[in-house]
Amino acid sequence: FLTDSIFDSTAVEANEKMTSSLLGALFPNGGRTTRIIPAEDIDDTIAIHEYFRRITRRVVSILDDTRAGLAVALEEYMRDQGGFGTSGIGVFEQDDVNVPLTFSAWDVKGMALAEGPTGLIDTVYTQRELTLKQAVQEYGLDALSESSRVAYLNGKDNKILILHAIQPRIDRDPYGFGSQDMPIASIHIEIRTSHVLRESGFEEMPVFVTRFTKAMG
Repeated sequence: FLTDSIFDSTAVEANEKMTSSLLGALFPNGGRTTRIIPAEDIDDTIAIHEYFRRITRRVVSILDDTRAGLAVALEEYMRDQGGFGTSGIGVFEQDDVNVPLTFSAWDVKGMALAEGPTGLIDTVYTQRELTLKQAVQEYGLDALSESSRVAYLNGKDNKILILHAIQPRIDRDPYGFGSQDMPIASIHIEIRTSHVLRESGFEEMPVFVTRFTKAMG
């Protein structure tokens, strides 16, 4: 599908080679490329080094787990960097001891982006389509809008559009506790009804969007 509508596949092949070369240089050993090391001001003792070795092994085991999806996410991310100049990787925590982190590539075909005052991207909106069954599995029946709940209970499994907005939470209480006072807001909205399915937050931006190239301003 990459070449069925073009006469010359040079650009596509070049992008594939670039993707392979950059990932080979940046992550030559996959998750094992990562090392957690002590800061310079920490005492250099055998016990401390052993602790950091154990932490590194734990992190590597998470990154190398195929269920986490890091290898696939990196390849898709880097291919879009070469093809479109902008892409991102989402990193999300899971309530699963065996797979505590999952990684996914985010592309500009499905994202709306905005920059903060420093020029770095701090706002990401994405839209996705779920069946009612999938929405119930993810959010719970009680979280859905009234019309979607009725449709699901009547045996229907039509699709609904959901907007996921991730952005700085300007009106938060910096001394407050709980997800709704975290610096980054995460809001899931059922688009047709403007119904909020879930509102939570993150300590830091969970989607890291980078750009190979952009126009000034």
